[in-house]
Amino acid sequence: MHTNSRDNGVFSFTITGTGFERQPQITVSHEETAIPIFSEFDFGTVDPGKTRDITFTIGNTGEANMTFVNVDGNRVNILDNADDAFSVIQQPSAAQVVAPGNTVTFVLRFNPSADGQNYFANVEIRTNSEAPVFSFFIRGRGERSTFQVGDIGLGGGIVFFDAGAVVDGWRFLEAAPITQNAAWGTSTVASNFVGGTGFSIGSGRQNTQRIVALLNARGETGRAAQLAADLDINGFDDWFLPSRDELTQMMLSGVLGMAGQYWSSSEFDAWAAWSRRTVGTPIFSDLGKGNVLRVRAIRAF
Repeated sequence: MHTNSRDNGVFSFTITGTGFERQPQITVSHEETAIPIFSEFDFGTVDPGKTRDITFTIGNTGEANMTFVNVDGNRVNILDNADDAFSVIQQPSAAQVVAPGNTVTFVLRFNPSADGQNYFANVEIRTNSEAPVFSFFIRGRGERSTFQVGDIGLGGGIVFFDAGAVVDGWRFLEAAPITQNAAWGTSTVASNFVGGTGFSIGSGRQNTQRIVALLNARGETGRAAQLAADLDINGFDDWFLPSRDELTQMMLSGVLGMAGQYWSSSEFDAWAAWSRRTVGTPIFSDLGKGNVLRVRAIRAF
């Protein structure tokens, strides 16, 4: 620029700039929930031998077309899939170009083979996006949801009752695989009265919680309800002392056999609780709480 300024009549300055290249930007979601890169998606629990298929959506929120980079001929790959429990049953099209604002889908299948086992894998998608490798983790668990009386339950015990449907979060009752021996409580102490224990199927868990709370407050240890509540078998620690009707159902199913006399969690009064004799004539007895009888814990699932 030339002027009549006395600084030689010339004024100059330097200008710079950076070119902007439009790029695609990958997103992945399931239904309305975004799946961030390196996050985890849980397929939940599936019966061994059955499958669960989940559809995922790949979107492009960038400003240029997004294309896939094939790896082993696939646009979506599953890595670290040691048990082959996960598979891609629907790939995005090999020639598919995802324009800005558009989406495509792919479908993953979870097919566990073993009961009580957790499965893990890694999903990897390569594109020309700003983040060239989009990866997230997937997991699932194989676990039976249907049992018959006589089957081995999740806790390793014998299933002895099927309610026919899920009620209050459980359908099946299983008896622990071990039998213990203990007194119910202190039969000569009037303050040993718990109160509020029920007889029906489904009341054993709450009965046990009531009994244990009182025993703990009294400083007693090693009693029937406490032994049941303290069990931890196969990673399950939700065992309890059966109610009177639950104990009857155990006997009718043949779980108890002809082994002797068992405590229930149903109280008779401050000095006695209900027990079931399985040897000889199977009868209920309101025995003093200080008697040492058999203890067979159960759990609901």
